[in-house]
Amino acid sequence: MYFLTRTCGLLFLGLALVTVILSFVDTAPEVISAADILRKGDFPLPIATSVKYKIGGEVLFDVIAVAAFALFGWFLWTSEIQQTWAVVITFLLLAGAVTIRVTPLLSMDVGRHSPGLIFWGAMVVDDFYPSPLKPGAERRGVSSFPPSDGYALAVTEQNLSGQEPHPAESVVLNFASAPGAVGNFVPGGVQITGKLAGTRTVLDWDHEKEVYSVPHMMVQSVTPPAARYRSGR
Repeated sequence: MYFLTRTCGLLFLGLALVTVILSFVDTAPEVISAADILRKGDFPLPIATSVKYKIGGEVLFDVIAVAAFALFGWFLWTSEIQQTWAVVITFLLLAGAVTIRVTPLLSMDVGRHSPGLIFWGAMVVDDFYPSPLKPGAERRGVSSFPPSDGYALAVTEQNLSGQEPHPAESVVLNFASAPGAVGNFVPGGVQITGKLAGTRTVLDWDHEKEVYSVPHMMVQSVTPPAARYRSGR
């Protein structure tokens, strides 16, 4: 049974490599977009500094995660005795990781805690609402890195005040895989099923140019309110 410990070590070393890849896939578009915009001098220095700091913080977290996975994997790979506890934990983590990526079981409240690592690719199903407008505004004044016409800033709670940015409740919805569903995203809220795909950095022009990071979700399907209520949700 000793080989199971070494196998778990290889899995964690592989996870460290996967984390590097996911970090690049998640961060590279943001870095390239931000660098291009900042190079043109479109943003004042304080805003540029905030954007670079926020993206850099995400990279630092990924570096720490890679180091932790690699060290734990190396410990198991070089261990001279069977680490039964590690085998059990690895099996449970592997089973859970597969399950949440093939079945929409997670709510956004859970998935938002690590959308760029633990829950990358996890299927989420939850109710979403357009981000509340500031009093007197006709549209939400936000920029994302990278910008996209297929993005929509949403929140997971209804009747939030437009006086606050609500980053803890916000999500960037990406309708690239379901462009026809954009029209169903109405103020009354919709149920959306999608897959988490890292994070996106948001510059909130409506709220003192605050910069924050929110989960990025690839939309797969949208259930209009009427259909949701008929189904008993």
